[in-house]
Amino acid sequence: MSVSFNNISKQFFKNSINIHLNGETNILFNDAKLLASNQSVFFKDTIYVGNTSTFAKLLTNFKENTFVLINDNKMCFSNLTSYGLNIIELKSSEDIFEIFNKTSDLFKENTIENQNTSVLLKSAFSGKGIDGIIEVAASLLNNPLIFVDSNYKVLAHSDIKYITDPLWLENLKNRYCTYDFIAGAKKLKSVQKSIKEDHVFEVMTNSSTCLALLSRVVIDGKHIGTIILLACRKSYSIADKDLLSLTSKIFGEEMKKNNLYRNADNLAYSELIYDVLNDKISSSKVLKDRMKSADIILSETLASFAIDISKYKFIKKYHNYLNDNLSLYFPISNTVYYKDCVIIICDYDKFNVTTKKFDDFKIFLKDNALKAGMSKCFTDVLSFKKYYKQCLSALKIGEVIAPENSCTLYSDIQFYDLISLTCNQIDYREFYHPSLVKLMQYDNKNNSDLFNTLYIYLKNNQHLLKSSSELFIHRNTMSYRIKKIFQLVDIDLSCSETVFNLMLSYKIIAYLKLF
Repeated sequence: MSVSFNNISKQFFKNSINIHLNGETNILFNDAKLLASNQSVFFKDTIYVGNTSTFAKLLTNFKENTFVLINDNKMCFSNLTSYGLNIIELKSSEDIFEIFNKTSDLFKENTIENQNTSVLLKSAFSGKGIDGIIEVAASLLNNPLIFVDSNYKVLAHSDIKYITDPLWLENLKNRYCTYDFIAGAKKLKSVQKSIKEDHVFEVMTNSSTCLALLSRVVIDGKHIGTIILLACRKSYSIADKDLLSLTSKIFGEEMKKNNLYRNADNLAYSELIYDVLNDKISSSKVLKDRMKSADIILSETLASFAIDISKYKFIKKYHNYLNDNLSLYFPISNTVYYKDCVIIICDYDKFNVTTKKFDDFKIFLKDNALKAGMSKCFTDVLSFKKYYKQCLSALKIGEVIAPENSCTLYSDIQFYDLISLTCNQIDYREFYHPSLVKLMQYDNKNNSDLFNTLYIYLKNNQHLLKSSSELFIHRNTMSYRIKKIFQLVDIDLSCSETVFNLMLSYKIIAYLKLF
């Protein structure tokens, strides 16, 4: 397998006196040979190991070749620039056979590295996800691996039996690093430095018993997690660093399939919401610890929105247009992408239906072909899943009963949601008010509109002028229709119970017609 000149230079960095570059350095070498005194043919893709005393006798045979030479005759290399040679010059005290073996080992190691790379890449296409990839990588590296996100939540790890560090065993048990561990890790200079760099780096904390090798996982320039190699079984090598770096790149590609890591800017907040929605947090204490460790502070009174982006007009919009605009309406809230919706939890008192900002928000939604559902007010984040479902119900039912509205409040449609829970078990026609049934029958027979007239009249709190205006009829016509209704059915609209039962029936009838 091929070895680069850079790798060969690294191998002899401590042994070399100097490196003389007069030819191409981007050549990949396929073989290493000892320099023989009777040799006449030399290949560009072969690196030759020998003494300068032998090299000097064969100088006229060389052209654009590369050598690792032990300077046993104090040779000067300054007059060799015209030959186009690359030479790694070593001390005269070096053993030629030892140097040759080190050179040959590079090709063997490279073969193993390429085989390991091939195995690792195949694991990425196995369909087993990060759990399968991390097991393969740990086997190749002969050390346990742990994958944590940027909030120090454990997302995957290799076989736990090879992990000897008590601190990490505790972290794996909890599936989260402790708050003390997070605080300590963030103070380490090596971790602070790595925030701006993508290379593999070494970490040793005061509380840990194992040296750790870390490689950041990055998606589109955004740090979303870290792969940690614990040197529990053996010390790591340079080749291990390269393989760990490749593993982190493969993890980045694998995690791109997850909308959370591809889209979310605040991963700590997003993961918290995801875990609440997926019933992975069951106690208030765990929730509070999570929020504390991630510096998440929410208001005492909350409301949630689910914005359907399936019909979003993204054409001619700049990148991040939606995020930027949502941050204007919800400056201290974070957006979470979940199942084709943008989820927002905001301060209910500062953003409710009475504010001008809410009106502007609805206009923004309409202009961008967006629809939103808003939950009722709540205080406990642990119960957020219930209010998220309210948002979805508001979206679904609002699209049917009021498709012209860009934002539907759950409080406006909760009755329809209540009916939907039992509509398959109950015949709601049995609950129609008998007066309304009589009006419907009369309308069908006489082609009149008394059923709808009564609804508009009740909706407008029995205000004659408002009702006639909404129906586009004269006030006298409206008055005539109401008198006709009273002649046909015996109802007392001064009785609140009667009005309630009538409106209840209207809602049931509307639901059964629409759904």
